[in-house]
Amino acid sequence: MESAQVLSFEYDLEPIKIATSGFNPSLNPSIVKAKFGFLMLARSSRLRCYNDVDYIENNARIDDVNYLYQLNGEFRVESATAIDETLLRERGFCIKHCMSDARLFYWHDQLWAIGAAARILDKREVITQILFRIEDAVVVDAISLDSPLGLVLEKNWTPVLTDGELKLIYSFLPLNILKVEGRKVTAEGPLRKIGDHDARGGTQLIEYRGGYLGVVHQAPNTWNGKRSYTHSFAWFTKDLELLEISEPFYLQRKGLEFAAGICMAEDGIYVSYGAADRACMVLRIPDKVIKRYLVI
Repeated sequence: MESAQVLSFEYDLEPIKIATSGFNPSLNPSIVKAKFGFLMLARSSRLRCYNDVDYIENNARIDDVNYLYQLNGEFRVESATAIDETLLRERGFCIKHCMSDARLFYWHDQLWAIGAAARILDKREVITQILFRIEDAVVVDAISLDSPLGLVLEKNWTPVLTDGELKLIYSFLPLNILKVEGRKVTAEGPLRKIGDHDARGGTQLIEYRGGYLGVVHQAPNTWNGKRSYTHSFAWFTKDLELLEISEPFYLQRKGLEFAAGICMAEDGIYVSYGAADRACMVLRIPDKVIKRYLVI
């Protein structure tokens, strides 16, 4: 981890800070391309992070809220609307707080996201993945996804569209892939036993140079007394065979970073991420940088 490079420093890249709404800090943004520029989903948090370690509640009366942002081509905010998650508070879902760490994607020309939800089931709290559709900043449909291993904590499943079919990367090392069939998920082949694997879901996967590319994160470590995440590129064939997970790197700084969005840019990609659990950032990464980490 100490040898991991900071991409913005090493390759003279300029992070873009998104001017998000509200008094509370926003974090972990996910972006997709849109006709007018970009759409971004980000969570406004009642907790403010200090020094990548401590969290202090800003206002107990204001719960976390997800916002849907319209951004222009230069990532300036054109509008921001709080997402109406009423459907997810009703019977059958009953989530305790707003969805967290949601990843946006288009599926059959509709806007969807997948995120983590805290729920009470059988008198115990579980964290489940929920797939939900957004229309005019309102959650209009949702599917609760059962843990394929019966676990009470499920986070960071990675969405990828292959020929119109939605699949989810459940784990990278070993590689386990789920597919969405109707309103259920099933394993694509036998599930391989999961041990202490480092690579965890980050961004969506997007089509890139004849395969699929995403950014994953590693389990939190401690650096100079601070919690920190490193990231890596994950490179797949068009048949979703995992070819390579790159050496780790930081995007902007050594500390808390969490990538949750990716889309194509001219001669490269855009990656959206939360920095220090209190800011929404976007970094353009040129193809030449990606090629220094992956054999493409």
